[in-house]
Amino acid sequence: MRALFHALHRRAETNARNEIVVYSRELPEYRVAADNPRSRAAMLDYAVWFRRITASLASDDRPMTEQDCARIAAIGTERGAQGVSPVSARQVVTLHATLMMQEMQDATGPNDLNDLLRLVGWFSAQGETGTRAYFDGFMEGQKSFLPVAERVQQLARMLLADDEMAQHVASALGVRLSEHYTVVVVRLAEPTGPLPAAGGVVEQLFKCHQVPLSWAVPAEFVALVPAVGLVPPWLPAAAEGSGPVGSALAVVRDFAAALGVPCAVGCAGGRLGGLAEAAASARQAARFAPMAAVPRRMHGVADVFVELAVAHLPPVDQWLREIARLLAAGPDLVSTLDCYYRNDFNRLHTARSLCIHTRTLDYRLRRARELTGIDPGSPRGVRVLATAVACVLADVWG
Repeated sequence: MRALFHALHRRAETNARNEIVVYSRELPEYRVAADNPRSRAAMLDYAVWFRRITASLASDDRPMTEQDCARIAAIGTERGAQGVSPVSARQVVTLHATLMMQEMQDATGPNDLNDLLRLVGWFSAQGETGTRAYFDGFMEGQKSFLPVAERVQQLARMLLADDEMAQHVASALGVRLSEHYTVVVVRLAEPTGPLPAAGGVVEQLFKCHQVPLSWAVPAEFVALVPAVGLVPPWLPAAAEGSGPVGSALAVVRDFAAALGVPCAVGCAGGRLGGLAEAAASARQAARFAPMAAVPRRMHGVADVFVELAVAHLPPVDQWLREIARLLAAGPDLVSTLDCYYRNDFNRLHTARSLCIHTRTLDYRLRRARELTGIDPGSPRGVRVLATAVACVLADVWG
């Protein structure tokens, strides 16, 4: 064994002991384990083994064996089963790599350049293999510690945060990651009674749909549904149908059915690695999307861009509130105008949808004009009354 590798082999135990000290100082979760003599001895034994196997394999430029990877994975499994958080797991791997690189530098003599380059190259290539084994083992260990629902929500949070560990969580759950997603945000109406337990709902939905989900905030549910190609987040959403849109709506409807609470649905397309922006757009759309007991459509920001703009203009917002207050005098003017606009001003279709006579519809349209001074069928009526109606149906003003 050449001088550099011999020096690393000789210093393995000293360096391993220093690593345990650093873990205890930097990571509270590992400090608890290090305070236990048995756990500390096991940590030290593994740290010494890893350094010696690194020096031995790198000196001959040999890759890690399946047995080596299995031992690394076993340590990861143990940490996951102990309840170590993914954040700490990632931190410990980062600390380990940093310390190993520092140890290589400290052991390098003036004539060790070629061996140092070989060692760094080996560590870089095999480090990926070892890291993957550790994290895969860690996620396996979490299975005995975290319920399925929590791991599903963990995956959703990691994807939204562009966390590299998401791939390991997905693998452990049997979820195949997609390059593109439709991010769906569901805004819930104020419930009239107690809601079912989030864990049970998420687990059941995951069993049915096999997509990342999160219901961490009582009034907001998030689903990440694989999509084919990238849909720009500013485009209006399609109505119910097949493919990704149909899949996303199926998740939303099952969620709404499980709760029995009206909800509003916003969505946006995003690429893996940039889903946080898509979620922000979907959340904005959901804020102004209409509430429905049975969602029939998802809304993009293009569907509610007028309401979004109005929300940033307080005087206009106050004026629209007054319009909505006048329409509340009825009879059923908000629902009538909503149906009228959704049927593209067609009186026969609108009356049929509302199950009323056309003369009744005409009366209601006249009544809206009398109360607000705005003709519902005029361009101004579309801009003003349709916006006020949308805000009412979205429960923007409570």
